Amino acid sequence: MTSQEVIKGLQSLTRRAVAWLLGISPRTLRDYVDLPRNDDRTYDARQVVAFIRSKLRPIVPPIPDWELAVLLREKSIADGALVTRG
Repeated sequence: MTSQEVIKGLQSLTRRAVAWLLGISPRTLRDYVDLPRNDDRTYDARQVVAFIRSKLRPIVPPIPDWELAVLLREKSIADGALVTRG
C-alpha cells in the first residue's frame, strides 16, 4: 500500500474505525454531534484529531519547589490546607 493510498483511507474512516482509534464505543462516538463528518457520513482522521485536540485542556507544568517556596513565604500546605508557619 502506498502512502497516498493510506492517506486516502484516513480521509474516509467509518464510525467503527474512529471509535476503535479513540478507544470508545461506536455508540459513544455517535453522541459527539459536533464531530465533523464528510458528506458520505465518514470521518476524516485529521478533522477527528483537530476536534479531540480542541477539547483538551492545556497541561500546566507543576510549580518548581523554589518558586512554590517564594509564593508561600511564611505559609505551608498541610493536609491540603494553606497554613501559616510559626
